[in-house]
Amino acid sequence: MNLLDLCRRGVREDESCPGSSAAFCSVNGRASAPPPRAGMALIDWLRQAHHARAVHRGCDTGHCGSCAVMLDGAPVKSCAVMAGDVHGQQVVTADALAAQGSMAAGALLREMRKPGVFQCGYCAGAFVLAAAELLAREPDPSEKQVREAFDGLLCRCTGYQRIVDAVLDAAAALRQPVATATNAALQHPANLAEARVACEALPDATWVAGGQQLAREARGLEAEGPWISLRRVAELRGIELRDGRTLAIGAACTHREIAQAPLVAAHLPALAELAAGIGDAFMRNRGTVGGALFDIAPGSSYPGAWLALGATIATTHRDINIQSWCDAPGSRLALAPDEIVREVRFALPERALHQTHRPVPARIGLVSLFAARYDGRWRVGICGQSHVAYLGVRAAQWLDGTDAGSAPRWERAPFTDARADARYRDAIAQELLRRMRRELDTPTPEPT
Repeated sequence: MNLLDLCRRGVREDESCPGSSAAFCSVNGRASAPPPRAGMALIDWLRQAHHARAVHRGCDTGHCGSCAVMLDGAPVKSCAVMAGDVHGQQVVTADALAAQGSMAAGALLREMRKPGVFQCGYCAGAFVLAAAELLAREPDPSEKQVREAFDGLLCRCTGYQRIVDAVLDAAAALRQPVATATNAALQHPANLAEARVACEALPDATWVAGGQQLAREARGLEAEGPWISLRRVAELRGIELRDGRTLAIGAACTHREIAQAPLVAAHLPALAELAAGIGDAFMRNRGTVGGALFDIAPGSSYPGAWLALGATIATTHRDINIQSWCDAPGSRLALAPDEIVREVRFALPERALHQTHRPVPARIGLVSLFAARYDGRWRVGICGQSHVAYLGVRAAQWLDGTDAGSAPRWERAPFTDARADARYRDAIAQELLRRMRRELDTPTPEPT
């Protein structure tokens, strides 16, 4: 049995998840019922209802990764996933791998259990799952690929080299792919028509698009919903190029999908680079473009890109200019009850540049700049230098050389918070803009 089959079928090779309507989802290959409370985090449900001993609570903020599980084959942090939103999916924990007697699981676990790989072992389950997912899709990984798979996981005891070496040693014995999934009080419409029906039935429902922030906020509040998940709505997915000039990104597309989309890589590599740097690998598997639009924090990177690109936010009712969306919170909060963000679209620029600063080991960027050139003129979106994202006219002038000043200037004053003081933010923003200028001074082929 290969690793994909192992993780999808769970603890017993001869046991499959019954197709009963009573089954909420599959946990380690077994039907799960009853469903969780709608406001419950996945980590709490797995530990309380399923006694998942390998799902450990560490930071409880989506930072350390000790609570990692597989959700339909992708590693996610269970403290940042709403339990009600895994309806119809397959959840696999490290307990399933440990309980298996197959050669596939044994090869990986044997290397991971060797002396010196781990010390306390608290984080081991998360690393084992991440390694299993990597080896399932890449049987012969490089050291760089192993380290990328571990992005978002922290080990406080050891260096990571022995863990990486253990995965490389196990790779020869492992061959192929990892974990899929069924209803709850939380609604899961498959298209916009079903979403409208759900909205009419639940007029006070909260729309869920990724739900990582919501999962943290709802924990302990006995929040019972109702919730409507947009994860499966077909019209909100996909990335397409229209008329050869306009790129449209569905609101339910994850950061990982954007980072890996061939269309984005071919026509706007700066955006693929931005998406690949959002949070960590676990967060990118779950977070969506639509969800990010409703969680515009100073450290967010997307708003600067959308501003520089002059993006339009298309809902089921209207088109909203990104400047209006960022400037007036009411434009986000005043959506009609049945109004859903469908996509973000924008004209492709002649060239684009992206620079961000994310202090290690933070999962959120501190300052991010995105520049796009149209008709020979630059537009620069700035995030994290000020309280709000904005379009830097002076920064654009400095970038294209019309401002002869030795240092970039800003329209908005920098600010101080718990993460950094104003002078540091200002210095970082200036350095990022200088890097863009140096990149422009180095000739590169224009994107096709």
